Amino acid sequence: MYYPYLRGKQFELKALRDFSSENKNEDKILPIIEPVNQSINALSLAIDQLKSNRMIFSIIVNPNDGDFRHKTVSFDILKTKPDLADAKGVWLPAYLYQGQPLELDGEITTSPWDEVILVFKTCADIDNKDVYRLISNRKVKTVVNNFGKTVSRRVKRAIKDSGKSLVCFEDCFVNKKRNADYLNDVDEPFSERWYTAPMPVRTFLEKSGLDWKGKTVVPLCTAYTAEYNTLKDIVKATPDASHLEGLAVITTKMNGEDIDKKFPQVDAWLKKLNL
Repeated sequence: MYYPYLRGKQFELKALRDFSSENKNEDKILPIIEPVNQSINALSLAIDQLKSNRMIFSIIVNPNDGDFRHKTVSFDILKTKPDLADAKGVWLPAYLYQGQPLELDGEITTSPWDEVILVFKTCADIDNKDVYRLISNRKVKTVVNNFGKTVSRRVKRAIKDSGKSLVCFEDCFVNKKRNADYLNDVDEPFSERWYTAPMPVRTFLEKSGLDWKGKTVVPLCTAYTAEYNTLKDIVKATPDASHLEGLAVITTKMNGEDIDKKFPQVDAWLKKLNL
């Protein structure tokens, strides 16, 4: 499962709406949205469309960014979207840890929801008994934790031992300074990297001018976590071809460092296809 963490700005929300419309019933991506604007018209529109397209999502119910950095500006999702009181199977409320574990523990305990996500933007201090009590709250089912550059096995083990699902909060992008040459920098891939075939592959399949009639396409991809839509998108991009059973080779290390261990899987697949 991939949990993209997004600020609830206009274009991010529009991207989510478009993605959910093109990928209805998506169950491998669960976006976590942190509201940033006091006016939630765009957020409300996105929520309605995500629900309509049956894509589960999460919203930070105690945001601390954008307009909500000011103590005088509050956020109450149920006041504007009372239908979200029933969250089961529709969305997951998320709480952002902001340094007050006992107060947040009480807020989660008295909330109307039975299952919530707890987000740590910095690594959780499990030596703090109040923080560990917060993590152990029965309503907290998933903990999103930013381990930083070094993953602490002790923290990882403590969170898992508490019976919670653990999600690593990781920024995979290189920070760039906004200067006069910013727009000339080569952008990094995002959606293609995470849930479908790289854009050069899609361009070759769809726009190269090749006639796929009478051809046989054998989908194959490698991935770090899951195939997501890659194999089916390859098939979708070549509708005139016939297709054999595809294979997604899932590695367990970044950059495919353990790909050599997957060769027996590939050999067995090729043998099955008589290739």
